[in-house]
Parts: sequence; C-alpha cells; structure tokens
Amino acid sequence: KNRKLLFIIPILVITIAFIGLSFKPNTLTTNKSAIDSENYGQVLGPNMANDDILYLNKAYNRLRYSSTDNEKRAAKYIKGQLETYGYETLVTPFSFNLKNKNYKSQNVIARKKGISNKKQIVMGAHYDSVQTSGIGDNASGVVYMLTFAEKLAKQDIPYDIVFTFFGSEELGMEGSKAYVKSMTKEEKDKTKVMINADSLISGTYRYVYGGTVKNGTVTNDWGAQLAKQISDKMELGLRFNDTPISKYKTPVGVEHSDHYSFQQVGIPLSLIHISEPTRLLSISYAVFCLKKKKKKK
Repeated sequence: KNRKLLFIIPILVITIAFIGLSFKPNTLTTNKSAIDSENYGQVLGPNMANDDILYLNKAYNRLRYSSTDNEKRAAKYIKGQLETYGYETLVTPFSFNLKNKNYKSQNVIARKKGISNKKQIVMGAHYDSVQTSGIGDNASGVVYMLTFAEKLAKQDIPYDIVFTFFGSEELGMEGSKAYVKSMTKEEKDKTKVMINADSLISGTYRYVYGGTVKNGTVTNDWGAQLAKQISDKMELGLRFNDTPISKYKTPVGVEHSDHYSFQQVGIPLSLIHISEPTRLLSISYAVFCLKKKKKKK
C-alpha cells in the first residue's frame, strides 16, 4: 500500500492544484485571434485554459452533441492541441445504437510515457455536450486536461499517464464504455486509478468523490480521502458532498459519468471525481421534494 501511495500522491497533488488554480474569472482572454484561429497551439500562454474554453464555445456554435460534425470537429481540435504539445495522439472511432438510432463517435487518446510502463493512471474528460453551451459540462474538464497534458509534456514521471477524451458521454457514457471494452487484461491490471474531470466550473464548491459501497459500507475510498487531505494542506477548498439530502454515502458520488465505466470492471479508485455541486444539490433536493409530495398524497 505504501508503494501505491508513493505512486499516486504526486499525481493527486498536481491534479488538485490544477483544479484549484486553473480557472480564474479575472483572467478571461480578449485575444480574438487565438479564439478564432484554426492553427492549433496558438492558444498557448498564461490564459490557455480560458482561451480553450472560449474557442470550444465559439468555434462550435456552443453545441457538441453526440454524433454531429461539431463533436467531430471538437475531437480534431483536441487532437491538434495534444500534437502541438508533442504527444502521439490516436482517434479511435466507435458506434452504438440507442432507441433504434445508430450513432458514430470517437475518443481521443494520448499517452505520457513514464520511466516505467508497469503502472498507469487513466485521466478522462468527455468533450461532447447536451444541447446547451457546454462550457461547464464539459469544456471545463477538457481544457483542464489539455492544460495538464501541456504542463507534463516535458516532465519526467515515474509511470504512464493516459489522457482520454471521451465522446458521447451524454448519451450513456458510450465513449468510456468503448474505451474500457478495448482494454486488455494487462492494461486493466496496471491501471491504478482513473481520475475523471467532469464539470469543474459549474457549481459553488469543488467536490471530490471516491470509493464504492459494499454491503452498506464505503470501501476503496482512500484516494478521495487522500485528495481531501492534500487539498486541506494546500488550502484549495476540495470538500466531500456530505449534505443530508445527498443519496450517496460520503465520499461516494454519482454513477452517471465516465469513471463509472471503469468501476464496473473493477479498476481501483475509479470514482475519484470532481463535479458540479450545485447541480447535484438541486437534483437531490428536487427528488427529495417530489418524494415528500407523493407521501402527502
């Protein structure tokens, strides 16, 4: 376990720091050429995360719905940015059927090679959106991942990190399902944690989730506990969603994002998840009110 901690701790520290520091409203860019440009890499600089968000929002007319040209263009943009940082990048297509309708989408994958390839961390974010602007859900997760990848591009790390950008999450986590299905047993065995970045700027607080519930008891949540401890020491404000109206046992969280596909095949700590607290609270409260209303009847 101590060896596992030594492997995970540096990545968690960097991850939590990026979540705490990447998105600052007062640094929004006004660099029109960066936002409008089709030349990948021109949004590099101190405001890269904010420029990427504005680019994804503007260039794709806000909508990146599954199986559309806009979703495909967003995948091309992500690939172009990663290649600018020096990564070999794969676009892996997949298809699925939903309610008798066929869909086609794609994942974008880049690997940061470590000194050893015996262990790996999978980091993920979906880039499709529902039929809304998709800035919070999930351009924020995408640009966090891009920024993280750019900062690590020339750094030495002990083991591999796989950056995965999933398509079609909003239609049932289809991108992460396709990715997990393509993993060999060896790849699953050496994956020590999956860190999912979903909706990082949509709420009031930064929440971290982790672990699973077995026989009514939370297990395998030490990754979330460790992330919270690190955050407390760095004063970055991560917290657990332990509100009384939450249906989840702390720190276990939502099942409707891409980490869940990894949890389903037994990949450890696959529920480390940063999400939007206000939306979760509003949904939980709405369900709570509906249940009370039904009881009154």
